[in-house]
Amino acid sequence: MRRAPKLGMNGAKESPPGPRILIVEDDPVAARVYGQYLKKGGYHVMVATDGHSGLQKVAQLRPDGVLLDIMLPGMSGVEVLKQIRSTQPNLPVVVYTNGFVPLLVDEVVAAGATHIFNKISLTSQELSNAFDKSLRRKAAA
Repeated sequence: MRRAPKLGMNGAKESPPGPRILIVEDDPVAARVYGQYLKKGGYHVMVATDGHSGLQKVAQLRPDGVLLDIMLPGMSGVEVLKQIRSTQPNLPVVVYTNGFVPLLVDEVVAAGATHIFNKISLTSQELSNAFDKSLRRKAAA
């Protein structure tokens, strides 16, 4: 027996929430743009504006994946990534940065990034595909 669709406060059908992605990004414009990319791909988006609050939200909200900027105030994205890996080694963490230089890329890969992208050329399709692939891999493990 099929259940009736759940209705929201305005009477519209509520779609079931998709996988939850935490964006750790200090630039509100970038957070909004990449958040829209992910929402378009069917993801539910949450935002943290620095590394410390990002780590707190990872622990409290238990997202299905993290989109992490490397250049953050207070605590670098690399340090955030290392701390995430110490407690949640299988959590997909997609890293993106404007400072896309070989030494930094090597450091991020060594710290355990699932994928790394240059912000300047990152498209909504690439971002959604990265999380789709990572979440499928996690589910199969």
